[in-house]
Formats: sequence, structure tokens, C-alpha cells
Amino acid sequence: MRMTEETLSYLWRFQRFSRQNLKTYDGKQLTIYNPGTLNSDSGPDFSDARIRLDTIEWCGNIELHVNSSDWRKHGHQNDEAYRNVILHVVWNHDQEVNIGDYKIPVLELKGTVAVSLLSKVETLIKNITDIPCSSFRIDWSGVHQLSALENATVQRLQRKCAEIQLELESLKGDWEEAFYRRFTANLGFKVNKDPFYALAKGVSQKLIAKYSFSPPKVESLLMGVAGFLNQRIHDEYYLGLRTEFNFLQKKHNLSPIDPGWKFMRMRPANFPTVRISQLAAIYDHNQNLFRKLIEISNYSDIVKILRVETADYWKSHYLFGEESKSRNTALGKASIDLITINTIVPFLFSYGVINDLNEFKDKAINLLQAIQPEKNRITKRWGKAGLKLNSAFSTQGSIELFENYCRLKKCLQCKIGVTCLSENQS
Repeated sequence: MRMTEETLSYLWRFQRFSRQNLKTYDGKQLTIYNPGTLNSDSGPDFSDARIRLDTIEWCGNIELHVNSSDWRKHGHQNDEAYRNVILHVVWNHDQEVNIGDYKIPVLELKGTVAVSLLSKVETLIKNITDIPCSSFRIDWSGVHQLSALENATVQRLQRKCAEIQLELESLKGDWEEAFYRRFTANLGFKVNKDPFYALAKGVSQKLIAKYSFSPPKVESLLMGVAGFLNQRIHDEYYLGLRTEFNFLQKKHNLSPIDPGWKFMRMRPANFPTVRISQLAAIYDHNQNLFRKLIEISNYSDIVKILRVETADYWKSHYLFGEESKSRNTALGKASIDLITINTIVPFLFSYGVINDLNEFKDKAINLLQAIQPEKNRITKRWGKAGLKLNSAFSTQGSIELFENYCRLKKCLQCKIGVTCLSENQS
């Protein structure tokens, strides 16, 4: 197989080569006490390694290259960050390299790795299926697999926490406004997420709170700024909202947006007009929604807060001026699940992280464990691979693994991929 630095990193990190009578290229006896910590930033590949060359112990960095001549190709000889490299690990040694007058010791791995392992690596990284490890026999109930799934879920929450922190910084720590923006955006789900986020920026949570408990005003603000009140429709409800908005628009200097709302190939219940009416109803009943949600104790509390009926008009309309069959207009369970997973849980977790309150992080995780597993194209792929997902906690982990490892073919950095390459897997 063609050696890559990613494979070389895997071999060094997990010490998957023969360590019997290990010697550097120039004949020094090499003992590896600690291969070091993988460095995801710039600089040497591994830091804080500890080795012994003959009788002298060394602590420092390890640099990896397919060919030792890559050291000069990458310009490391002129980079101060590489002055503390104590060992150059390569697949093929084709050139001596120095740091000043000091010749860097070289460990050549070619010839020290089992052919069967290299064959497994090639099978894994060249697998063209969506989930490369699916070609291996995997015990999905194994400790490493479960740990990988749990770690991926926490990693996903931490990544979303970082995004929320950036939003909070831009809003000078205003949790209610930050939550409102993310909540509104996610109410648009994938198709209308960006337009809904633009709407949230156009009509602030503070402005909505000012008119809370006055449904026509809240809905007129949102529908007007969304650009849905500038049509020629002779409908009593529509005309009432437009009159209300004309007054509020001048009072608050509001400008309608034109974000390109999408209606095509969408179920009417998901139309932006319907979602905006639901947003108006929820915020009309909950002036400080985030404050309410951080006080919840279980999933049923969230359902009670979010399952709010819209104005009666929307029980028989999907669009202004077009009557339809009567129906329930509150958010359905599937929508509440997604809002909880993608908005409420990340905000609870972030609130716990930022304020160093473990109870909120635990609450976030408990919520995910209480919600039914998500059903989407990614979770279906994992199901075909044999992985049983029993809650949103596990499906969130599976999505993170797929997006950050499977899709990018980073199998050698994934716990599950590494387990596939262990001696007892085939």
C-alpha cells in the first residue's frame, strides 16, 4: 500500500510495529516509554514524548514523515518550533537531517509493521462505503465502540457550545437573545434555517417581549419583517396584521427582509408562514423563554412549554388568503424533539459549561437520553451497519462520527476504526 502520514501517525500513536530490539537508523538502542500526545495544531506531530537512546533518556517532540527528506521539503530546518524534536519517525529513510550541528535520530518503520495490519489499513481507508468499518465484524456492544459513541456525542455538544459562545460574545452575554436567534433559526429546520435566522436578527427578542401577551402585535412584527405582509390580499385577518405592522414598522424603524423563503417540495405544515405563526404563539406565551427552559426538570416540561396553539386563523390556513382543512397547529412531537436536540440541549449544556454548573450539563445529557432515536439518512446507514441506536444521545454521537470521521475517511483517528485494526478483529 502507499504509505501516508495519517497511517504513519496511527502506527506511532498506537505503537503498531515490532518493538523488539528497536534501533535508530544509526544503530542506537531505542526504548519508547511514551510516544507523546498527538498535536492537532501547527508544529511537531507529537509532544511530550519520552524515549531512551542507548543509556540517555530524552523528553521532547516527535516528528513524522513518509520520507525523511520531507523534513527539508516542509522547511522544518528553518522553523524554531522543531528545535526540540528528539526523534524523526519515518517510513523510508532517504536523507539525514540536522538541527544546527545536531543530527536528528531516525526511526525507520518500514519492515517493522506486519503485512496483515497494512492490509487491514488499506481495506479500511479504501472502502468506498459510507461507513468504511462496516466491512469488519464489529461487536457494537464493546467498550471501545460505546465509548466512541459517547465521546462523539459530548464532542458534538462541545462544538455547539463553542458556536453559542461566539453568539453570546457578539450579543454581550445576552442569553435570551442568543437562544431566541438559535431557536428561531432551528424552527426553520434545514430548508429555511438561514431565512429564519435573518428574521430573528430583524426582529429582536426584546422587541417581541415588549408586545408579549398581545398576539396580533407579535405575529404582525414577525410576518411583516419576514416580508409576508406586502401582498394584495383581501382577507380580514391579513389586513388586520398589515395595519398593525404599518404602525409598528414606523414606530420601531423596521425593514422587511427578503431572504428567499422556500416553499417548494415541502409539506404545507412546514411552510414558513405556519412556522412563523408557531414562533409568534410560543413567544407570546413565554416572554423569557430561555429562563423558563433552564428551570425545566424533564422532557414533558418542554412539551408543555412549546406545544402552544397558534391564532385560530392558522387552523384553517397554510398561506394568507388560502383556506384549508381545519387542523391542530401546535408544534408536533417530532418537531419538538428536533428543537430540543438542536437548540435546548446545546444551550443547557453551554450554560453549564460557561457557568461551571454540572447540573445543567447533566440535564442536557439526560434529555438526550430521554428522547427517541432520530431517524434520518445517517442513522439509517448506521442501522444497516449493525449499530443499534436507542436514544437521541446515541444518534447524536453517530451523526458526529459520520460527519467528522466516516465522511472524511478519518478512520485511523476514530476509536471504532482503530478497534477494527486490532489483532482480534477481521
